[in-house]
Amino acid sequence: GCKINGKPFIAKGRTRLPATQLNVDDINFYVSIAGTDFTKKDIYPSVSFSVKPLLDSGIIFFPNNIFDSWAQHRFGDKQFIAEDIIKGNIHFLRADYQRRIFSVTFEFDVYDIYNISNGDTIHITEGRFDVPH
Repeated sequence: GCKINGKPFIAKGRTRLPATQLNVDDINFYVSIAGTDFTKKDIYPSVSFSVKPLLDSGIIFFPNNIFDSWAQHRFGDKQFIAEDIIKGNIHFLRADYQRRIFSVTFEFDVYDIYNISNGDTIHITEGRFDVPH
């Protein structure tokens, strides 16, 4: 879950996909995490991000020239994205490979990709994923 412009967002429900998804690629050294609210059937809001290289623990502050990253928030036909996270942080709290739990806190800004010049920004704050992988 997280806050989107100050309003609570919780990944929940299920279709053929689980509400939270984690992809850890040990060969290409990246992690991507996504959460979707499948109970809101008309808009399916989601928050997702990816970071390379993969960390087991530690905090990344953005902007950052060492890590490749992207983040996005979608709802309905609207999409806000940061192809490189410009403002925010992602804190990898733990990667427990035996218990298969990945814990992360995060906050970042994403921008209207269809009309960047209008300045629409979405603030994702107080985010946390405890995701099985």
